This record gives sequence, structure tokens and C-alpha cells, in this order.
Amino acid sequence: MNQKRCLVTCGVFLLCVFSLMVGSTAVSPGDALAALFGSEDAEARAALQTILDFRLPLLVQAFILGGLLAISGAALQAVLQNPLAEPYILGTSSGAAFGVTLAGALGLGSLFWLRSIFAFAGGIIAAILVFCSAWRRRGMLSPLALILSGVVIGAFLTAAGMGVQSLLDPFEFRSTIGLLLGSFHILNWTQITLTLVPALVAGALLRSRAVVLDIFASGYASAHSVGLNTRRELAIITALVSLITALSVSLCGIIAFVGLTAPHLVRRASGGRHARLFPAAFIVGGCFCVLADALSRLFLPWGQIPAGAFTALLGAPVFILALRSYGGSHDSL
Repeated sequence: MNQKRCLVTCGVFLLCVFSLMVGSTAVSPGDALAALFGSEDAEARAALQTILDFRLPLLVQAFILGGLLAISGAALQAVLQNPLAEPYILGTSSGAAFGVTLAGALGLGSLFWLRSIFAFAGGIIAAILVFCSAWRRRGMLSPLALILSGVVIGAFLTAAGMGVQSLLDPFEFRSTIGLLLGSFHILNWTQITLTLVPALVAGALLRSRAVVLDIFASGYASAHSVGLNTRRELAIITALVSLITALSVSLCGIIAFVGLTAPHLVRRASGGRHARLFPAAFIVGGCFCVLADALSRLFLPWGQIPAGAFTALLGAPVFILALRSYGGSHDSL
């Protein structure tokens, strides 16, 4: 076990170093280390400044958001009893995307905080609409109704967003679509901190529901038999996932397949326990996004390919391979 942890740690470290080195301007590890230890060489100082000002903020965003999307997917797969559940299934991403589009239509797309407020508000409003649609008489909240409501409201908001996009001028259209395709952008540490801290708090609260999610994974009948308030827990968990999703879209747009694929890759190793599944899924999801972001920068000389395209291109075959490894027992997903 210690050997496996050592290998995983080394792998994550090497991936992070690779992410810090690649980009439109090549950075030498030797130059960066020399500047870190006090070298006054201009090239070495420039290399270190490039890492601190540009590459490191991208790395932090990619790793944390990828990890949060992964644990959000794991939580939804348990609480909704659906192995295909992922953070965007509740329509929150479509609401946040509509908010970003609306901000662009109002000429506010270039203002980070206003764009983020519009995205967050759109995502939360979408989540409220989904909850209201799924709520049944006598306070019942159905997982199936949540999924169906999320799909329908998400489709409606996507169509509404496309309508607003048709009204944008060419510059705002390119800027808005570029964000929504799923890319990590260079931001200052204040912007990153004030956006990621609430998302991390929501992720920590999800982690605190690990035992509850273990019970949910065994079925709603089992949950009721041990006296679990399934309605309340379902509402809390889906609300936390909606918050994480809204914040992630406001930062980087829609990053596909991370929340779906990462939990399945580590589910067997966790033994079905969410206390072990969450940390493993967080690391895999974070590394997945870091790799996608690094590849998007590696291909810059030939064109700007968004990180979201790489997560989909890599995630789809990986998920199919993971699905095949389960054989005929798909219920074990």
C-alpha cells in the first residue's frame, strides 16, 4: 500500500511539473530552480516569473476544479442511484452558461466578477427550478424526478442561451463561446481564492456525508430501514453539487466527462466506501484536468484547443474501458 501511494505521489508530482513547463513559451526546470535558489540570471528569473504568474494559477484551478467535479459526480451517482449521473445532470451548468451568455449580451462579459455573479445566479436559479419541478406532494423528492427535471430544464436553458448568443456581436460571441467550451484562464490569486474557497467548503461538506452516501448506495429501502431522512439528505447533497457546478462554470466553463469518469476509475479500489472513494476520485479528477489543460497549451502553436475538448476525447474511451472491466455485472457500477 505504501509503495502504491509513493507511485501515485510521484506520478502526480511529475504531471504537475509537466504542466508548469509546457506552454507557448518553453520553461526549463533548471532555470526555474536556479531562480528559486537566488540566481540573478535574467532568463532564469523570467522562467520563474512565468511559472508563478501564469502556469501555477492554471495548475491550481485545474486540479481543484477537476477534483471537485469528480467528488460531485461520485456523490450524485450514489444519491440518485444512477451510474451515469454527473454534476451537469441537474441543469445547473446550463443555467450558469445562460448567465455567462446574458452577461456577454449586456456587455459585461469581460468583467470577471460581474460575469461570475451572472453565472452563479444562473446556476442557482436553474437548481431551484429543478427542485421545484421535482418536488412532490407531502414533501416527497424523487431522484428520478430530479434527473428528468434537470434534463428538461437544462435543455430549455441551453436553447435560451443559444437564442441570446445569436444576438451577440462577433467579439462577445467568440469570448463567450471560448469560455463555455471549457478552458482555464489566467486569473489573479484574489479571483481564484474567492471563487474556489466556497467550492472547497461545499466539497468538504460533501465529504462529511460519506457515511450517508454509503447508505444511499445500498438502496433507498436500506436507507429508510435505518431511519435516514432521505428527502433531507437528497436535498442537501444535490444543493452542494449545484453550488460546486455553478462556481466551476463561472471559472472555466463546461468541463466534460470528469465527474462521470473519475469516480468509476477508482470505485473498485475504494471498496465501495465513499470515505476512501472521495480522496481517490479527487486526485484522479484533478490530474485529469491538469493533463487536459497542459495538452491544450501544448497544442497552442497549431490552434487553441479547449481543455474541455481533451477531457471529452480522453474521458470517453477511458470510461468505455472501465465499463468493460465490470463484465456483465453493471450493477456494481
